[in-house]
Amino acid sequence: MGCWTGMGRVLLIILNLVFLLVSMAILAAGIILRFFTPIIATFLGQIKVSGNTKDQFNIPDIDDISELPFVGDIGIALIVFGAVLCCISFFACCGACCKFRPLLILFVITMSTLIIAQGVVGGLFIAEDTVLHEEIKKTVGDKVKNDFQANGTDVFDFSINMLHYLLDCCGIRGWDDFNNTPKPPSCCNRTIIDGDSSWDDERQECASDPPTAPDSYYNQEGCYVVLQDKILEHLTLIAVAFAVILFIQLLEVIFACLIVKDVNNADSKVGPY
Repeated sequence: MGCWTGMGRVLLIILNLVFLLVSMAILAAGIILRFFTPIIATFLGQIKVSGNTKDQFNIPDIDDISELPFVGDIGIALIVFGAVLCCISFFACCGACCKFRPLLILFVITMSTLIIAQGVVGGLFIAEDTVLHEEIKKTVGDKVKNDFQANGTDVFDFSINMLHYLLDCCGIRGWDDFNNTPKPPSCCNRTIIDGDSSWDDERQECASDPPTAPDSYYNQEGCYVVLQDKILEHLTLIAVAFAVILFIQLLEVIFACLIVKDVNNADSKVGPY
């Protein structure tokens, strides 16, 4: 066994033991998000916010929010991702430890597919205008358009109102999400909502039912665009971290190939030496 192959075997085992622990943590997080937060939601939906200075805008305190919309879907995604990562790490550890060629070949094929998939999805996410972003905006925006109620008390309504307030935005895609209904009070500019008594008239116009405030009182940008801009502010850091992860995974594939080649060479030898 060559020096590079031996070093690759050790690194492959160590890296995938770490990934195995990480995958178990991801699985645990996914299970919690998928199966336990809905129980909290049943209680949260019955909460009536009181003593809040933003009652008229239906903006709860952050402490009152224990679940965000689509958390169940995120939990399922984490469970699937954690299970796949766990299987891949298991293949690599067992294959490298025992020099078992079938597991190593399976690892190489699976990891290569994962690298390509990550590259494609990561590229679509990092770029500003892609099919991925449009699909996310459409899915969440349609849910806001169909299900959101400005004065609702369930988790989804509370979360969207809080999103409007924290990000100074309105809807997911902007005002288009409220074409057939008045703009919710939480879309009102944060300066007005948080302002002192000199803003009372403007605040009352935003919070009236129906609202009598002019368009200039409301945020115009959709929350998805605002959130996307905040993420893109750290694009360099995200891109570097993503590139490092892909590089480590590519090294794993190379080392696994070296071990497979070494096993093949050992199997092809004839005689006792």
